[in-house]
Amino acid sequence: METSDIIGLVITIIVGLGLIGLSVPLLMGRCAGLIAGYSTMTKEERESWDAAVWCNTGNRFRK
Repeated sequence: METSDIIGLVITIIVGLGLIGLSVPLLMGRCAGLIAGYSTMTKEERESWDAAVWCNTGNRFRK
């Protein structure tokens, strides 16, 4: 393995771990702020919106 191959592997591992780190809180029903448009909603819209359901939408694909 050359140096450039090792650097590419390290970058790939770091990006992969970062994506896993972001997906775990979403699958647990937290971090709704990561969903597009959630942070621009008014407080009333956020209260009427079930964020946990939208965060767990990915769970349908795991079954």
